[in-house]
Amino acid sequence: MRIIALKFEDIQFERKPFEASLSESILKRGLAFPIKVKIFDNHYICVDGHKRLSVLETIYQNNPLHRYVKSIPVIVVNSDLNRSNDCWRSRNTH
Repeated sequence: MRIIALKFEDIQFERKPFEASLSESILKRGLAFPIKVKIFDNHYICVDGHKRLSVLETIYQNNPLHRYVKSIPVIVVNSDLNRSNDCWRSRNTH
């Protein structure tokens, strides 16, 4: 899987309540794991990461130029960027 970067405003998600500890962690370190999204009708829709995006929305509202909202790491789960390992072809299948 390949990780790409998106702008905050390019991702559609459902706002969820989040714990203060999650907000503090993201403000301190950024996202530890990429958000998972799907492409549907040329839009990116969140599949996994609604709470993290809700935290980023709060950060975005306070500071739209904050480094953690300018470039959000995502994995597009329904694209051709996700491939299995091609090494299986070199194995002996006899």
